[in-house]
Amino acid sequence: MPFSALYRADLNRVADALQIGRDDLFIDLGCGSGGTGIWIAERTGASLVGVDFSAVATENATELAQRRGISKRADFVTADATQTGLSTGIADAVACIEVVMFSDASRVLAEISRLLKPAGRAVVIAAEAITDDAPPIVARDYRPLFADNALEIMTYDALIHYRERVLSLYHAIYDRAEALRTQMGVGADYLVGEAQKWLAREHLPPRTRDIFIVARRASS
Repeated sequence: MPFSALYRADLNRVADALQIGRDDLFIDLGCGSGGTGIWIAERTGASLVGVDFSAVATENATELAQRRGISKRADFVTADATQTGLSTGIADAVACIEVVMFSDASRVLAEISRLLKPAGRAVVIAAEAITDDAPPIVARDYRPLFADNALEIMTYDALIHYRERVLSLYHAIYDRAEALRTQMGVGADYLVGEAQKWLAREHLPPRTRDIFIVARRASS
């Protein structure tokens, strides 16, 4: 997803929940163009490895880290979230923001568990199905999947007013469709198409909710 409705307060909550500092390494799994991971690295002083399936995204993230002056402690890898190729047990923490609902959730969580040191923390934000007609790839309850992958859940909360934020964002995209097409070319079509799909269901009951999850890797 090339955009997000997360607020700074949500990102502060992610950074705090990771419990990392200058001597730590964290992985931003599904890092996109690097903004979230780099911001957390700046805020905490931790070193960062960002992973994304898009080579364009990791190239952009590398350039952003250079511009922000943290390239010596920020690396970016082009790989799938279910199979990063990184060494086992290297991470003090893993952030995975709005990724698992677009992939095989169990395999992503297995990779997070593999990457974490014992007692390392994972912070995951993901959509969770609340109706039977939700997209089939979206899990109805992530808690059993965490348990299956040796991840002990510490926090499992719905994000407040997240749907309202998303709808506000999609209204803004739809209202500025022509300006976006002028600026982005055909790349704007995906954004506008997503906006149309969401706004067509604006007055229907929600099918998903977004969940903030903090988990800890089992120590044995």
